[in-house]
Amino acid sequence: MKNEENESEELTDEMRQRAREMITKARVQMLSKQPFWGQVCMHLTFKEVDVPKNYPFVMGVNRFGTVYYNPYKILQLSLEELKAVICHEVMHCGLEHLERRNGRNKEKWNIAADICVNYYVAQSFKLPPNAVRNDSLAEGKCVEEIYDLLPEPQRCPGYPNMCSKCKAGENYGGYGEYYCPHFDEHIEKGDERDKSDDSGKGRSSDSDKDIKTGIRNHADMPNWRKIFRDAYEYAKTIGKEPLGMERLFDEFFEPQLNWSELLARFVSQIVPHDFTYTRPHKKSIVSGYYMPSLKKQFIDVIVAIDTSGSISQQELIEFMSEVKGIFQQFQAVRVTIMSCDTQVYNPQTVTSEIQLKGYRPYGGGGTDFRPVFKYIREHIDNPRILIFFTDLYGIFPSVEEVPPELAVIWVASSNARKEDAPIGITIRMEKRGRN
Repeated sequence: MKNEENESEELTDEMRQRAREMITKARVQMLSKQPFWGQVCMHLTFKEVDVPKNYPFVMGVNRFGTVYYNPYKILQLSLEELKAVICHEVMHCGLEHLERRNGRNKEKWNIAADICVNYYVAQSFKLPPNAVRNDSLAEGKCVEEIYDLLPEPQRCPGYPNMCSKCKAGENYGGYGEYYCPHFDEHIEKGDERDKSDDSGKGRSSDSDKDIKTGIRNHADMPNWRKIFRDAYEYAKTIGKEPLGMERLFDEFFEPQLNWSELLARFVSQIVPHDFTYTRPHKKSIVSGYYMPSLKKQFIDVIVAIDTSGSISQQELIEFMSEVKGIFQQFQAVRVTIMSCDTQVYNPQTVTSEIQLKGYRPYGGGGTDFRPVFKYIREHIDNPRILIFFTDLYGIFPSVEEVPPELAVIWVASSNARKEDAPIGITIRMEKRGRN
């Protein structure tokens, strides 16, 4: 039960203990009643912060799963609302919102991320009344798409305290006339240092090392994708999968193809390598020559995604999972990615899996593969490898339309036509069940 008087009280040891017990109780109850959420929340670490009693901050999470919380605000939540807030925080980790901003406006990004997360959390829990909501905007969209549709935010004139409109709920907790971050805080890379100041606001540090460096080692970060996938599979086996999450977890597919092996035949011939003399090759002593070691393998490929009307949403998800697999299986990757039906859409260069998450394929019309080859001839110097994801239903280019130095790999979906492509090699994906 909420205690509206807690904000006016001095924080006592008994209040701190009650806040800790509420968090523990919420997590334990979720393990039995909502096992998916209970499992993923067990990977969070909770740390109390020392803030003034009128400070509006409730909770904040970093990419390592450390949740900083304000005990004053915890005691004002019902147990069901607290569950929602905890799950809200862990969803930011699972969807990697803290690493995907890529220079976008931070306040606007936070609003978009909250709208995205709360759409899923609200399927299972009662959110606090000031939670950021716009379900019609969030449905079927990723955080980048939501961001692009939002107006530019204005900071609440009463920040960091609530203005009269915030207290009345008119600003919907941050998605109204002003940006009012009174629900949670997103702690990105570089923000993970102790931010205590003279006012007493700030977060407790994860360790003395964190205070000195301001950031923890990336290797310490949990594998959130695996944590979420395993929790979903467990909940599904006992018939308690979370509501409204099936589409989301399609994006957690692992790639089918072994890209290291598949591209090996091309890598040795046409993909450059980066060598270093700083660390000699291990065979230098035996051979008697000082030989450089291979520093890293650099992959530069072109990827085309068939987005014609014959391609299903499931096939698109599987195609993007395979592109993700390229980034996961090579140390250094540059992908020129584009989508195509009868024309080329949205060509971009991406160099990381995080950047790939922001890419959206467009299309939906007929199928003509030739525009991709035309685009390559006109815009890309020295093209080496093209990986074309498709169902093989469409108009293929002639031999003359394919640059002579370009190796073409057609990756055919499980529903593709039986005949192989007339040019290049055809690799077929196996049909797999849904998560």
